[in-house]
Amino acid sequence: LLDITPNAVDHLNYAQYFPICIFLKSSSRNHTKELRQKYAKNLKAKSSKRLHDNSVKLETFYSHLFTATL
Repeated sequence: LLDITPNAVDHLNYAQYFPICIFLKSSSRNHTKELRQKYAKNLKAKSSKRLHDNSVKLETFYSHLFTATL
């Protein structure tokens, strides 16, 4: 399990390695916040709003790279 950038996935696809990319979609900012509080207690990275905004951008611009969306 790796957290990599969409550009890295695109390069792997070009090299014909075809990674399995699963996008975990959050329904709202509050849902993102709840998940972070429950599973990522020790992480102090980005705010929930910023994470949700980034996930919306990823889904909009890079959905063609996802193998599945959950």
